Amino acid sequence: MIDLLVAAHRDVADGPLSDDRMAQINADYTAILAQGDTVHPIKKRKDGTAHRRQSSPTNLLRRLRGYREEVLRFLSDPEAPFTNNIAEQAVRMPKVKQKISGCFRTFDGAAAPSARSDPIWKPYASRAPTCCTPWSNPFRGKPRSPP
Repeated sequence: MIDLLVAAHRDVADGPLSDDRMAQINADYTAILAQGDTVHPIKKRKDGTAHRRQSSPTNLLRRLRGYREEVLRFLSDPEAPFTNNIAEQAVRMPKVKQKISGCFRTFDGAAAPSARSDPIWKPYASRAPTCCTPWSNPFRGKPRSPP
C-alpha cells in the first residue's frame, strides 16, 4: 500500500493524472485491500457476527476502505496535501499541554515558576520586549491597572 501511494504521489507531482492511470491506481488499491482481507480476516463469533475487538491490521483495512476517497483525494485535488503532517504538528503542543494540565505532572513540577510562565512567553520570544509588558506585570508582582 505504501509503495502504491508513494508512486501515485510522484506521478501527481509530475502533472495531472490521466483517467487510465487513476483507474489503475484505484484497481491496485482495491486489490491490496482484498489481499489484506485474506491475510487478516475479520474475527467472527460462533453466531456469525463480528467480534467487537479486531486486530490492528484489520482495523486499518477497515479505515482504508471506509475513507478511500479521503486517502486518494490528493490524486484529483492538487490543493490536498499528501500527508497530514502539518495538521498533526499543529495539534501536538495543545495535546502536550492537555496532558500536563491533566495531572500527568507532579505537584512539585507544576508549582515551579517556569512551568507556569514558559508556555506564555514562547510565542512572543521573537517580538520586542514591550509587546508583553501588560502580561508580564502580574508575574513581576505589579497588578494590572484598569484602563
